[in-house]
Amino acid sequence: MTDKKDQPENHTEVEQTELDLESFTLETALARLEEIVDLMDSESIELERSIELFQEGMRLTQFCQNQISDAEQKVMKVVEDSKGDITLEDFGHEQD
Repeated sequence: MTDKKDQPENHTEVEQTELDLESFTLETALARLEEIVDLMDSESIELERSIELFQEGMRLTQFCQNQISDAEQKVMKVVEDSKGDITLEDFGHEQD
């Protein structure tokens, strides 16, 4: 029963941390990920703390992936076809 009581509290903590991601930029999230890696490389870190850091790192990784995906969707490239017509295509779009 104690485990079930702990789960909602942990879920609440995760949601609160995710809300804090709104204040991050891609650059600050990447910097924090580097800090987390350095902390986890430390031999003196306790298991519970390493789990917390891992969870934070996973949330930051997802945030960074979303930020990069959003940026890619905004980036367009200019393409000139064989007739000399110029069009805009999505950055990730490749012609066959």
